[in-house]
Amino acid sequence: MSVEVISYKDISIVYTDLSNKTIEEGTQTLQQAVEVVSQFPLGSVYSLLNVEGIRFNSQYLDEIKKVGKLNAPYVKGTAAVGLTSMTKLIGRAIIKFTGRKAELCETIDDAKEWLYQVSQGVK
Repeated sequence: MSVEVISYKDISIVYTDLSNKTIEEGTQTLQQAVEVVSQFPLGSVYSLLNVEGIRFNSQYLDEIKKVGKLNAPYVKGTAAVGLTSMTKLIGRAIIKFTGRKAELCETIDDAKEWLYQVSQGVK
C-alpha cells in the first residue's frame, strides 16, 4: 500500500511511499494521502514521505506543492527520506512553500524518531 498509518512509540504516522513510482503512480499516491490525512483532526498528523528514486517534472512538482498545501492544516510535522542532493534542494523549497515544520532525514528510522520528538515538543 502506498499510503498507510504506521505506529512508532506512542504516535501514529501517515507513511506515504512515493519511492520509485512513475509520475502517474505518484500522483495517485498523493491523492490517497489527501484522503487519509483529511480523516484526522486538524493539526494532529505526523507525516513521513519516502521519495527515494522519485522522478518528477514541473507538473508533478506542482501537484506535490498542491497536496502539501491541502494537507497543511492537518499536519503537525513532516519528515522526508530518500532524497538526493538535487531533491534535497527541491525538498527545502517545498518546505518553504508549504510553511510546514519539516525535516529531511537520512533513514526511515531517523524520520520516525524526529516525528516522535516533534510530538514530545523537543523539535
